[in-house]
Amino acid sequence: MPGFAQGKLAWGLCLRCGLRYLLKELVLDGYFPNIRVCEGCYDAPQPQERLAVVSDPVALWKPAVDTYSFPAPFLTAALVGSNIVLNWTSIGGPPVGQDHVGGYGPYLSAGYQVFRSTDGVNYTQIASFTNTADEFGALAIETLTYTDVNPPTGNLFYYVSGYDINENAENG
Repeated sequence: MPGFAQGKLAWGLCLRCGLRYLLKELVLDGYFPNIRVCEGCYDAPQPQERLAVVSDPVALWKPAVDTYSFPAPFLTAALVGSNIVLNWTSIGGPPVGQDHVGGYGPYLSAGYQVFRSTDGVNYTQIASFTNTADEFGALAIETLTYTDVNPPTGNLFYYVSGYDINENAENG
């Protein structure tokens, strides 16, 4: 039965220079991997021509909620007609853009309480807002504005407090 040449005495040709060598002395070329060449004609592969190995990890479907430290919300007040409009964020600065549920930033609380004072010392609660959980079970900021309709005259001080966390802000 015919077959391939075997043993230590099999001959082969270098496909670059064309000289005859023992088959065991020929190596696979590094640049063209399907040809056998002698050691003098061996062309090593260039590292710059190989593709970089890039791994991109797969994100988790429903990851656990991250724990954040909660800075004080940033409270602003504006006079609109005879009403006072309060706006606040829970990221310690002005809003940078709404997320998918209408909130601003990652710092969340279970809800907010709005307080008012005429002397800056004794505060009275005038509103309370509760945030609800989204489909992943995380709290989403829903209320970041409050309009104080027909407030009393004189100097007014407002205080917003996020509950379940240490969040508070003042504007006088």
